[in-house]
Amino acid sequence: MASKRELPYSPSKKRPKDDERLHDAIAEMLEKQLSAIKLSMSAIVREEISMISTRLDSLEKDVKAFGDRFDYMQTTVRDIKNDSIASTSRLEELQEKLWLYKDKSRQNNLRLLLRYNDRQAILKEARNSPSLSYEGAKLWFFPDFSKGTSQKRKAMSERRKRLQQLGIESFLLYPAVVKVINGHEQILFKTPGDLEKFVSSLDADARMESTPVT
Repeated sequence: MASKRELPYSPSKKRPKDDERLHDAIAEMLEKQLSAIKLSMSAIVREEISMISTRLDSLEKDVKAFGDRFDYMQTTVRDIKNDSIASTSRLEELQEKLWLYKDKSRQNNLRLLLRYNDRQAILKEARNSPSLSYEGAKLWFFPDFSKGTSQKRKAMSERRKRLQQLGIESFLLYPAVVKVINGHEQILFKTPGDLEKFVSSLDADARMESTPVT
């Protein structure tokens, strides 16, 4: 049986040099890909480091700003505390002066609890005297009324102004009574409300008289 002779360039059998070139090509390709990956990773790492560095710088500035703000707040609180202490001391000083003034004022005011006729006589003499003094200090005389009586007298006086505008004579009697002389009639009013009603009725009559008859 004749033997089979192999062809000199049979594709079923590669030469060693071809294998080496293939290996070198693959190695070179892998090395290029690895270098590209390294460059890409290096760029990513540099970018991340730059971002982290920027954030750290910003955080450092924020921490410094917070520290400055905290120092300012401490200084402000200390100043407020010092001002509060000074204000408290000043207030105590003013209160002490006020108490001294009130004590002195009470010493310079003499309240006379007399009968009505005696008190009226003293006030009349004081009004008729041009000037009264004692040891160089001028003396003043005023009727002493309670708060309620003073308010009532004030309300009566306000309504008497309207009576004066209407040409009606009135007198403020003790302690808070108004005497009105309306023609031949004399009327006493003991409350501001009653006097107000009387004044309102006079105003109504005046308006009716001023209204022309059609």
